[in-house]
Amino acid sequence: MGKALDAEQFAAYARRQIHAALDILDRHHTDVLGLCACGRPQPCSVVATCHHAIAHYQAKLAVVGATQPLRLVARRPVAAPAAVPRLGSAWT
Repeated sequence: MGKALDAEQFAAYARRQIHAALDILDRHHTDVLGLCACGRPQPCSVVATCHHAIAHYQAKLAVVGATQPLRLVARRPVAAPAAVPRLGSAWT
């Protein structure tokens, strides 16, 4: 099992996956007979898989791009609450 990627590494990986899928789509276009250039009937399963991969990684990039590191907020010490008399002890 590999190590986890940070945000920049994952963004680069996702962009490479999108470009690879687009390169594959360049070779799978509709020919004159209405078939895919690879000879499969339309819709070609390779085209569907590439479109799915592109949508998947574009959605992941949108999430990575939307997240921002939050600044660290130091906690202030909280004062102890004042002693509140109990109902039973206040009446006796």
